[in-house]
Amino acid sequence: FGYDPMFLPDGHDRTFGEMSSDEKHGLPPRGKGLSHRARAFLKLAEACLAKTGH
Repeated sequence: FGYDPMFLPDGHDRTFGEMSSDEKHGLPPRGKGLSHRARAFLKLAEACLAKTGH
């Protein structure tokens, strides 16, 4: 959905954007994949807020 290069799944050393489709499809079910993305997005949001002093 456009944000794959930003998300690093737990236990991996490459982002979703760097993985092949086969590698991404080999990850746990989408619910777990979403939780990886949700945690990564939360970290990004927290970093952005910290940078702006909020």
